[in-house]
Amino acid sequence: MSTKMSKRIRCVVLALVLTAVSVGGMFGCGDDGGQRFYFERVYDRNERPLHYIVTGGRPDREGHLVLDIPATRRRGMFRRLPVIGVQTEAFKGNEDIRSLFIPNTVTHIPAGAFKDTVNLVSIEFEEGSQLVSIDSSRCRFVSGGQREVIVGGAFENSGLESIIFPRSLEWIGRAAFMNTQSLRKVDFEYGSIINSIGWLAFAESGLEWIRFPASLRAIGVSAFGACFNLRQVKQEENSRLEVIEYHAFAGTTSLLSFTIPYSTRIILPGIFNGWTDAQTIYIQGRNTPPHFSWVDGVLIEWVPAWTRGSEAQIIWNV
Repeated sequence: MSTKMSKRIRCVVLALVLTAVSVGGMFGCGDDGGQRFYFERVYDRNERPLHYIVTGGRPDREGHLVLDIPATRRRGMFRRLPVIGVQTEAFKGNEDIRSLFIPNTVTHIPAGAFKDTVNLVSIEFEEGSQLVSIDSSRCRFVSGGQREVIVGGAFENSGLESIIFPRSLEWIGRAAFMNTQSLRKVDFEYGSIINSIGWLAFAESGLEWIRFPASLRAIGVSAFGACFNLRQVKQEENSRLEVIEYHAFAGTTSLLSFTIPYSTRIILPGIFNGWTDAQTIYIQGRNTPPHFSWVDGVLIEWVPAWTRGSEAQIIWNV
């Protein structure tokens, strides 16, 4: 083969490689601490590499079952690019993972990323975490109004036992920790800026204790529904909680009391559905108490819609 022909072939091959990288991103693999990860490189509109997404991985050859996501690639041309997240369903159903360390470069955890990781018992966030969101499950409504789940919650049906969320976290999405039967305690770092806990976020879990930071503004539909073991909800002073949606605490019959803070303005029906007369709801400040109205000559007590389905005692203006 002539030298000119050889050079021409090499140029064509190089051009094809460069085209593939710039158009579709590049999948690869790398080792970190003996464990193996698979990555996808993400580019901007000008085809400049921005960061990596972890697409999968496996424990090391010695059988260690600790998943430690690296903050940067250790090898390759763009090894100093940060790892900012995990691909949807990247580790779904992985029964080898026992614990999870998430570096401070990761900004979000997508739907289904660690769903059904039944042996995952602990999660640690690196100091200075930049995590903003734990994303919602994806679903669609089909005939008859039934909900069909397309992608489950980020840690749905995992084996987690306790969590301390980093102060940077703003949003916990739909079904994120649904059906985590081993979960007992959830806390947030002090100074937390959490804004919203989404639909079904902790529904049907084994949760017993949780603290709400003052920054929390919204609790979604059935967020703690059927958490039968939930015994204590602590709330920071100067709460800014504004919205409590339908059935948020329905069925939490082990919770002796709950305080609706002064800041709350939207309280939707059924939030305490199933509560008994052994439980107490406290209403802070100037929230409107029940009153009486004359209807066709009969004195009727007005009962707020959100109390329907509940036999709990209500104490106003605490």
